[in-house]
Amino acid sequence: KIQGPLLFARHCATCHDYVGGTPDDIKAEESSAPNLFRFGSREWILGFLDPKGISSDQYFGNTAFKNGKMAGFVKEELGDIFEEEPGDRDLLVMALSAEAKLSSQREIDRRDAREISEGRILLSDYCTDCHRYGRNGRLGTSPDLTGYASREWTIGIVRDPTLQRFYGRNNDRMPAYAETDDQSMNLMTDRQIEVLVDWLRGDWYEPAE
Repeated sequence: KIQGPLLFARHCATCHDYVGGTPDDIKAEESSAPNLFRFGSREWILGFLDPKGISSDQYFGNTAFKNGKMAGFVKEELGDIFEEEPGDRDLLVMALSAEAKLSSQREIDRRDAREISEGRILLSDYCTDCHRYGRNGRLGTSPDLTGYASREWTIGIVRDPTLQRFYGRNNDRMPAYAETDDQSMNLMTDRQIEVLVDWLRGDWYEPAE
């Protein structure tokens, strides 16, 4: 719990905020990437899939993706879909957030299992022209939505966001913190990345006694 915010401040807060109106807030030196407070939660994804929210400073507003394909899709096509089928937004949010397997959402994910199943069908229908999801879509253009924001997925993108599973050649400035097998050559060790990710997910690391 102590090491996570220290690692975030040292390695992530040059670009990312961790700001949600709590005592744990960490403000970026110059916010130029998405706010990672409650990353992967229903609240976070709801804002990301909002036509006004996606290009705000909380998400893509200060990135190379501000006027990209994803932002355009959310503002235009997805916005129109949500106007006609407002329930689809909630189903998509539930399904994508469930991929994260957040301990803080375990109970509501269990409660909403039927809606999550319906939302997974929509993820395959709406998102796999650009994203991989399960067996649908392909890698290399946009992040894989299979296991999105899960512990394993988040560790992977911190290790190397340029992998095909994540942003590939479209990566916008995010460094690879552990791109080699030689940990002495990396910006962070595997254990440091795990501690950072567990803190972001609200799964506190308790050192062994």
